[in-house]
Amino acid sequence: MYLFSIIFGKSQQKYFLCENLEDYKSWIECLRKVISYYNLNDEYQFLETILGEGRYGIVRLAEHKKTHQKVAIKVVSKEHLSSTNSDSAMRLEIEILIICHHPNIIKIYNVFENPYYIYISK
Repeated sequence: MYLFSIIFGKSQQKYFLCENLEDYKSWIECLRKVISYYNLNDEYQFLETILGEGRYGIVRLAEHKKTHQKVAIKVVSKEHLSSTNSDSAMRLEIEILIICHHPNIIKIYNVFENPYYIYISK
């Protein structure tokens, strides 16, 4: 038996039970698609190279696992953002770069987020 739960808001939680692993994986995959869930490690492999450091974090070289395209990924610590009151500035930067389409402005491919970091692939 395979158990998973879905949390609604802060206090509601529903549990679901699957009889086999295949059904469980199917449910999880469907839920990920519905909520647009992406895991950075499913998409990219970090390479050893650090391309630079800036005000918000470091930039690392990574490779897309399927296309083998090399990208720069900005790794931003949420703890640092909250301590400098820069969270809104970072989110504004992301929104602006997503809508900009110009040969002299870097393009954002994906934005991943977890409780500790924001990862911006460029």
